[in-house]
Amino acid sequence: MATGHRMFYLLQLLLSIYIIILRVDAATYRAAPQPTAALLGQTVKLRCSFDDLQIEDVVNWFGPPDFQHISKGRNVHKRYTRYSVVDSNADFGEFNLEIRDVQLEDDGVYRCSTFSAGEAVDASLTVIVPPAEPPEIIPNRRSVAVGQSLHITCRSRGGLPPPKLTWNNGTVSVDHTFVQSRTLDNGEVIQDLKIPAVAKWDNGVNMSCKADQGFPNLVKPRVASLVLDVKYSPTVYAVQTLWSVKEGTFTNLTCFVDSNPRTIVRWKKLDGPLPIKGRESNWSFLLTKVSRSDTGIYQCQADNGVGPADSATISLDVLYPPTIQKTFDEKVNVLFGKSDFSLECKAEGNPKPHIRWRRTNTNLYFNNPLSFSRSDYQTEGEYECVAESVGFSATVKRTVVDVIGRPAILGGPDTLRTSQGSSLTLLCEVNADPLPESITWSWRSINGQEVVLSGNTFSGLDLTRRTTDMGADGILVIDPVSTSNAGEYTCTAQNMFGTDSRGFNVLVEGPPVFVIAVVTGVLVVSIFLTVVAGICIARKWGCVCCKMKTGDVHVPDDNKHPPLPKQTTVIMELEDFAGNIRPERPHWAEKDPYAINISYHHSAMQNPVHADTERRKLYSDENRPQRKQIHGSAYNRGAHHNPVIHSHVGNYRQTKEKRLPVQHDGWADAVDLF
Repeated sequence: MATGHRMFYLLQLLLSIYIIILRVDAATYRAAPQPTAALLGQTVKLRCSFDDLQIEDVVNWFGPPDFQHISKGRNVHKRYTRYSVVDSNADFGEFNLEIRDVQLEDDGVYRCSTFSAGEAVDASLTVIVPPAEPPEIIPNRRSVAVGQSLHITCRSRGGLPPPKLTWNNGTVSVDHTFVQSRTLDNGEVIQDLKIPAVAKWDNGVNMSCKADQGFPNLVKPRVASLVLDVKYSPTVYAVQTLWSVKEGTFTNLTCFVDSNPRTIVRWKKLDGPLPIKGRESNWSFLLTKVSRSDTGIYQCQADNGVGPADSATISLDVLYPPTIQKTFDEKVNVLFGKSDFSLECKAEGNPKPHIRWRRTNTNLYFNNPLSFSRSDYQTEGEYECVAESVGFSATVKRTVVDVIGRPAILGGPDTLRTSQGSSLTLLCEVNADPLPESITWSWRSINGQEVVLSGNTFSGLDLTRRTTDMGADGILVIDPVSTSNAGEYTCTAQNMFGTDSRGFNVLVEGPPVFVIAVVTGVLVVSIFLTVVAGICIARKWGCVCCKMKTGDVHVPDDNKHPPLPKQTTVIMELEDFAGNIRPERPHWAEKDPYAINISYHHSAMQNPVHADTERRKLYSDENRPQRKQIHGSAYNRGAHHNPVIHSHVGNYRQTKEKRLPVQHDGWADAVDLF
């Protein structure tokens, strides 16, 4: 039993080895036949080639009908006059079958084989006959109203193989649920397209039917097309529902209409007659120069006979600048004291103007109407009504408010204090229209005596009157004032409408003894300190000069400069620091005078020489007139500033040119006087 199994396995092994050996020696396809298509009358080549062909291997071709034997090796059966085996080379294993002038009977399945190659390979040859005409759409033109059904048919005649029909909506294939195909006995191919209800969006759609035989490289698909004509009622849209334009400009009111067939638009104005100057152009209504009367609602209406008509409305808003109506005069007279007086300003414009009041040449605005709780002369003047609208300049109308009536004296009762010997002025400001006929003054003394004042009532009294923009002023002046002038003074103004008055209570005080005493004391002390300071300065400089060497002064031998005199006038300048007078050191005291080119002032050389004692006398009180003469204009300015304390001290810049001569033995010094 074991021996039998071993023999079986051995036989199987030998058989496998034999089969492998056979396969190694068998031929294989290098190029097997492939399905091929050719147009009727063309030449076609079916390729077939092998590798590892043996000498005993024979290549055969078989073809339609029913795999008839066409060739053996290079030899073709005599029945196949248009057939031949080309490129036949046994060494290379190529056995290609060529068919010339392809006919319909050549259509079928072909086989190229050899015994050692194992299973043979088949390939089909399709002979193509293009249709004589493109497909046809029936009907070729179809108009349908929106909502109705649409049925159109595509038909293709002739052609092998029969073409395949497809419907496209533009570039998109139509859903197959709307398509039904059929083939007639005569070879015609028909495809029906049925749409239950067309929409307005289907209008103008390009429906195309394509006939395709499936070989686009040899025969291009044939196409027929139909543009759908869907009738639908108009739909009107306003390009812009609100037009806001300025008066005098061009305006184009436009509507857009969607309809089939196209319709004409008719225009009308809902709130009045259509402007005669307007012109209809297609779907637009043109106004070359719009005016405010053109404001309103316009309607464009379209009707094409398919279904209901449609319309749209456009509102035209004409903008124009504000115009102030005549609700007040250029001049308004108001009685003084009238209450609840007002001026109302009315203006027309689009947009609606904002109305305010203001005084002329000011930016202070008031609400409209302009109201006065009480009319007086302060409210009198020029006012402007200002009407403003967005997009336009402001419109202004002026009026003058003229207040007439009794006089009104500014201010109320007042108490004035003055001193004996001074001057007193009382001002009575009167506003009045017309001007006051009279402005009178009366006085009631502290004893109760009442007097109507005139120019000669008492000494020093002066009464004057002057005209002003708002009326007149009454002026009372008393110069000098005495204690007997104390009392109550009353100013009374009168015109044709009435009178007004104002009182002044005048209190007269005695002379200011304490103040005079203080000023006198300060003056005496200042004079005393000034004299003491001058004496100290003179003594100090006198001692210094005594210690200096007298005699000749060594001068360099230079002919360009004359020698200095033995006795030289020294020019001293004094500086005032908060009322203290002290000498300032000369700026060039220790320098060679010739080294800095000092020139002698003529006035300095010509001034008289004074000794120290004389200089002290010069600054004493009894020589004050002479000092005034020395200081000149500086005295006058100093006296004006403070005649009591600083009558002899002047301004630095105005006293700098004045020189005070001081005599010393020996070298001459100079100090600026401030």
